[in-house]
Amino acid sequence: MIKTNTLNSFYGIIACSLMPHWACHYYRIETQSSFVIGSWRLTILDSYLFIIFYSLLIVFVLLSIGFDSLKLISGLLMGCAHITFGIVHLIRLFHFF
Repeated sequence: MIKTNTLNSFYGIIACSLMPHWACHYYRIETQSSFVIGSWRLTILDSYLFIIFYSLLIVFVLLSIGFDSLKLISGLLMGCAHITFGIVHLIRLFHFF
């Protein structure tokens, strides 16, 4: 019972960890501000697409709390997503806005 609750809590935290990324794009849309990563210049449409993408990921991870069959897939998917986020943030450290 404790192991299941801990694992479910972990997946809840994973879903919450996507919210700063979602909020970044929401803020961008609201303020019409620019977003540049190295030579990439993201448009407002890109931010809408990212919000949809993050929303789908969040829903998928939250669904995996109730459905054990989704846990492995969502765990692997979120692991890859967080590695990608880390790489993007490293790029931003060396190539400022």
